[in-house]
Amino acid sequence: MKKILPPILLALCVFSVSMFSQRYTLLLQECDGLFLATPDYFSWAFGQPFPISQVVSDFLVQFYRLSPSAPFIVTGIVVLLFLLVRGILRATPLRPSLPASLVAVVFWYVTAVKASPKPAVAAILCLLPVCGLSLFFRKRKGSVSAWADVIASSAVVLIASMLIVFNPGVRHAETWAKVKNATMYRKWAVLNASVTPELTAGAHEFTPFALLSLDAQHKLGSRMFSYPVYEENDLDMCREGDYYNSIFFRAAFHSLIGCHNEAIHNYSQLATGVPHGTSFMVLRSLIAENYLAGNFVLVEKYCKILDRSQTHGKYTSYYRKAMKGGSPHPADSLSLRTSVPVITDSPSHNLMVFMADGIPPVNIMDRLLCTFMLQRDLTRFREALRTYGGKLSELPVHHQEALALADPACMEELSANVQTRYRGFMAAFGNAAPIPEQQSRFGDTYWFYYYYLL
Repeated sequence: MKKILPPILLALCVFSVSMFSQRYTLLLQECDGLFLATPDYFSWAFGQPFPISQVVSDFLVQFYRLSPSAPFIVTGIVVLLFLLVRGILRATPLRPSLPASLVAVVFWYVTAVKASPKPAVAAILCLLPVCGLSLFFRKRKGSVSAWADVIASSAVVLIASMLIVFNPGVRHAETWAKVKNATMYRKWAVLNASVTPELTAGAHEFTPFALLSLDAQHKLGSRMFSYPVYEENDLDMCREGDYYNSIFFRAAFHSLIGCHNEAIHNYSQLATGVPHGTSFMVLRSLIAENYLAGNFVLVEKYCKILDRSQTHGKYTSYYRKAMKGGSPHPADSLSLRTSVPVITDSPSHNLMVFMADGIPPVNIMDRLLCTFMLQRDLTRFREALRTYGGKLSELPVHHQEALALADPACMEELSANVQTRYRGFMAAFGNAAPIPEQQSRFGDTYWFYYYYLL
């Protein structure tokens, strides 16, 4: 009984932490990973340090997408490490559970922080022959109480669990992974629930993704300034210092607005930032975007590549069936414009492409108006707003706030709430009320951004 308690506790702790504190981190490992039964992959893998462990870890990571297999695989790796070390130490006078637990949790911690099973897999491959040799030695009686060994081992496992769960780097990585997962699969409600205004106040890099989810739900013009927005980059995320996350964001953004060739362009750039030169996420995204752009030849090309993995049979079959039942997109004016690669890194310029074809979709129009607002270009804002039509009082609240500045003559046509708050803001502004006081009352308005966030 005493022998099985430490591995059972270890398995429960590893599974629980992996399932509830690193679930999305593990999913993202699969997205950024790659295992293909091709000469190119094995040529790359055997050019890496510890090539066998690279191949084995890549093989295992590809199954992380099949929930909940990832926590089970991580648990199996860590428990196997424990059993191997304990098997080696059985031939010594030491009680084996405590040192075995120490080795297992050290590699578990490294696996969690590095977001890769490769270190633990390498340790297993090294320990396997040593464990085999230990079978030839006779077991010796331990010099420490068995229960003391179990208790110490349990304490080590529980402490390691706490260190991983409360590690700031691990928690930040999990948040990033959850944001990226929700963006990839367009789970906008999940993204909104995860990336709150309170979170972005302390981690401003998540703001563009929160605003993208609002845009997808047609809520950008009514909720944008509930988040800490300071500049146009908070909407567009064109940041050289965060290059690959910016590339991922722009790929998702252009996919959302229907500019599929530009999404393909950005996903291809994103591939240069992953270790293998491409990844499962990039390949899946290239298939989806080329299908939407009507590039069926390229869809088949990337399907053939994914066919060399072990987990994407249903994915490639889905798109092959879809291609049989459809045809490349007709070349009408709008689809031509939105499928042409955009030779600029300015999202506002790319949005203007849609304006040339008449009235664009609501979320694109909403985003363009918000872009003009962040640029403080109220002239172009007023001109673009004319395409909206309808009553001014029914416009999204931030557009009404901008219109109050752009065209005061329209004030009486705005909603009663906007008129009341505008008068209150102007009174506080004219009386030079303390800025913190004004922010507490009007920080969620366009007026506060326009006058104070320079």
